[in-house]
Amino acid sequence: MRSIIFYTFSIMKKFAALISMILIGLLWVLNPDKNDFSAYVSERLQAKIGLTESSTIDNKTLLNGIERFSKGINGTIGNSNDYFLFSIHDLKLGKTKYRYLGIAKTFIPLDENNPE
Repeated sequence: MRSIIFYTFSIMKKFAALISMILIGLLWVLNPDKNDFSAYVSERLQAKIGLTESSTIDNKTLLNGIERFSKGINGTIGNSNDYFLFSIHDLKLGKTKYRYLGIAKTFIPLDENNPE
């Protein structure tokens, strides 16, 4: 009876180790980078403004401006720190600083004043 309990416990430890390794691997592969953050900011700006892919010249000009702005985030008004399984992205607009946690291709605002 005692050996069955130890055997079961041994299998559970191996299973937990395997699940942990798979989870760590997924987090590593899905860790968002600077380009993912730029795309996220661009999508959020377009959603806030209410822009869609339309044929008007004004909307296309505005979309191009948003894309240029979001590509310029890395290094000029933003900073990204990669921590293997997750990343921290900072964005400074004027005197306000926004901070996001990037994990599994998702961005989570870390401050109350962060726009979603």
